[in-house]
Amino acid sequence: MSQQKTVRFMDLENASNPQNGKSFADPRELERLLESLQNRTPFIIKLESDAGYKLTLGLGPDAAFAQHSPLNGYPPYLVALGDGSISETHVFLISGTPTEIEGKHCLSFEMLKQICQHFIETGNPFPNVEWEEI
Repeated sequence: MSQQKTVRFMDLENASNPQNGKSFADPRELERLLESLQNRTPFIIKLESDAGYKLTLGLGPDAAFAQHSPLNGYPPYLVALGDGSISETHVFLISGTPTEIEGKHCLSFEMLKQICQHFIETGNPFPNVEWEEI
């Protein structure tokens, strides 16, 4: 039996978010947090896995994005490709700075939840989406 993985949450737009630094081992608990934040002005969060990887996520009411990379800062940097249903560029805030994400990298919130569930369980990129190395 594999050891339970955990991820640590950080809101990169709101340093005073009371959830910053909280660890999650239950994908459903993390999903509830993401759902509670989804309707904010689009912003960026980070999930750090004890497996040695991180997910940098854009979260908003109309689109999301996901980037998977090692915690050590070295490549590869993988960005999930959307299914093509979102074509326009979306802007997400990080420390007050707007960051444009191309439509090809924008995902539905439902897909983002699946990516997060797989990440919390394994620390790996979700295999049911295509990832592009940047």
